[in-house]
Amino acid sequence: MPASPAWWLRLVRLGGCYLLGLIAVGLLLVALLMTGQFRVVALWQASGLPLALLLERLPGEFWQALLGLPLHSQPVALRSLLQFLLAYAQLACLPAGLCYWLWYRR
Repeated sequence: MPASPAWWLRLVRLGGCYLLGLIAVGLLLVALLMTGQFRVVALWQASGLPLALLLERLPGEFWQALLGLPLHSQPVALRSLLQFLLAYAQLACLPAGLCYWLWYRR
């Protein structure tokens, strides 16, 4: 049974709003770094820690296939990058939800 066109349209709209959210959060990050708000950026990065720790619980074969390295031999910088990217993706959901609600509410 194929999905209805309305479902696909909603998915495309959500993807577009999420892309705008990623751009908005990227601009916010640049503004924070340019104004020297490193403590705020550090707190922002710390918000990605719970999900990063949860992802580290995935089997070692997953990390071996994804990165070519077993989990225990990953450098600390790679784990920090994972934590930052998760925090970035989480924070982008807020402006994305706001954009979707403002533009497509009925």
